[in-house]
Formats: sequence, C-alpha cells, structure tokens
Amino acid sequence: MIITGAASGIGRAALQLLAEAGARVYAVDRDSSGLDSLLAQLPGGPDRHVGRVVDLADTQTLEPMVADAVAAFGGIRALINVAALLRRESIEDVSAQSWDQHVDVNLKATFFLCRAAAAAMTASGGGGRIVNFTARPGRSDRFTAAMCMWRPRRVSSR
Repeated sequence: MIITGAASGIGRAALQLLAEAGARVYAVDRDSSGLDSLLAQLPGGPDRHVGRVVDLADTQTLEPMVADAVAAFGGIRALINVAALLRRESIEDVSAQSWDQHVDVNLKATFFLCRAAAAAMTASGGGGRIVNFTARPGRSDRFTAAMCMWRPRRVSSR
C-alpha cells in the first residue's frame, strides 16, 4: 500500500491506523524527518515499512516509485493519495510558478500516480483500490477533507 502525504495530518493518521491493522505501507512525503519519526513509531518499524522522500511535482519519479513499492512488497493493493500543495494567496498574488506547482502536485501527480498504480494492480492480477483525498474551503474558512469521487470503481484485472 502506498500513501502520499504520509508524514503529517490525514496521511499520517491513515497510515498509522492501517499499519496497526497489519498493512505494510510505503510512506511517501517530502518531509524526511517526518517520515523517519513516523517509521520509528509504526509496528515493525523500518523493517516492515518503507519511507521515501519524493517530489510529487516531478512526474518522472512516479512510475519508478510505484515500481520500487512493488519490488519492496511483491505488489501493491492500494494507493491513498493525500499529499497536496495548498497556499492561501489572493488571486492577484498567484504567480505562474505558484500556479504550476499547484497543478503539478495536486492534479498531475495524482493522475499519473493513479495511472501507474492501476497498471501495477492490474498486472498483478489481484486488482486493488485507489482513494484520493482533497481539501476544500468550508463556510467557516477551515479546510475539510473530502474524498474525490470522480467515477469511482474497483481496479481489476478484467
């Protein structure tokens, strides 16, 4: 199982619950020290779980990352995309670079990671699950997690 955004917040909480339930997890984040402290706290520690520092904006790293997870665990059955870039900027202050970073992390990385994971799940013959999280501003100006539900379906080998 691959979880992005694993070093903090919802990603960390989900990863901890799944690891406590017996799942082997491939934790991905850009925060190296956060990943190290997380792995040290998980049942089985770094001997059972894998942590990787990855820049999700670099789409060239995503397929090799999924291949590494497959090699580490003999396959993957789930991808949980939690990582996201969120900066509060007024529309006047959004630069082209900032816009590109948001698109690269929040859209492109999610899509290409889903594609790579679905291919790996299908190739294994066992299928799997993909869950994408997103944050959206609520009425109280707090950010709430919501599952992205665009055409959900089971990834299968059929």
